[in-house]
Amino acid sequence: MGFFDTEKGVDEYTKMAEGYDGTELIKILQEYLSEKSTVLELSMGLGKDLDILSKTFTVTGSDNSQGFLDKYKKENPEEGLLKLDAITLSKDRTFDCIYSNKVSHHLTREGLSKSMRMKCTN
Repeated sequence: MGFFDTEKGVDEYTKMAEGYDGTELIKILQEYLSEKSTVLELSMGLGKDLDILSKTFTVTGSDNSQGFLDKYKKENPEEGLLKLDAITLSKDRTFDCIYSNKVSHHLTREGLSKSMRMKCTN
């Protein structure tokens, strides 16, 4: 079990992340992506950016930590979330954009390389 899968780990991250969100990054994204585009937030954590993204885009949140997913679901039971590994991204859905903030530093070099490879099909 990883740090972010425990209630203690999620609570510690909640305290550490207080006051931080991706507002500035999302403003840049809004310049390039049309309203209502589909966006996957990869590793949503507490869901702060997910909430901001959902004001403009059709967004799906994901995380590999069941602890973060459960915490967000308690306050937002209607949201459809995905338990998703940032490296393999193995889901049978497509999105116009993948948004990720404060995630890549958790990956190894190999994991980051695998995560960044794009697989396109026609």
